[in-house]
Amino acid sequence: QDLAAPQLDSHLARLAMPSLWLASSDGILRAQSASTPQQPQLLMINEIQLKPETAPDWTELQKSMLETQKKVATRGREVWASGPGGDPYLRAIVTPIASIAQFDNPNPFAKVLGEQAFAEFSAKNRKLVAGSHSTIVITRPDLGFGARPATTPKLAILSIVNAASGRGPELEAFLKTDV
Repeated sequence: QDLAAPQLDSHLARLAMPSLWLASSDGILRAQSASTPQQPQLLMINEIQLKPETAPDWTELQKSMLETQKKVATRGREVWASGPGGDPYLRAIVTPIASIAQFDNPNPFAKVLGEQAFAEFSAKNRKLVAGSHSTIVITRPDLGFGARPATTPKLAILSIVNAASGRGPELEAFLKTDV
């Protein structure tokens, strides 16, 4: 897909997460300079539904892998948790994607850890997770306004809009002119 002229993607509607998130953020979305026009970014959003009794263990497992994650996700990684009123066991891992072509390569965690250690990590993780779903999204700075804040926000509101089939261009025009 051409990042210079991205189209509204109805698959974004699959992000059926609560609309209020607490962000534990390194500022992935603020990585671009405030003085340059913001460009669309590809992001991988992994929704992780934790088993209630394993949430603290999952957090510790993720912390134990931070150094490995830094080697693999060189552009950053954020973990979001639901805010007030949301599912307390739902997490979203947000990672920037340099290129869709990266998915043509072997799993980078397996490369860094080695096949055996990666299999062990995956087995531990599977025991802690009730379910997961991954989505690739593209940011649309042309449909937003204002500069990104200089500091990491403590709270983010995520609104999901599902355009009716064939009505994406009409919704996009509405967002650009009337909102």
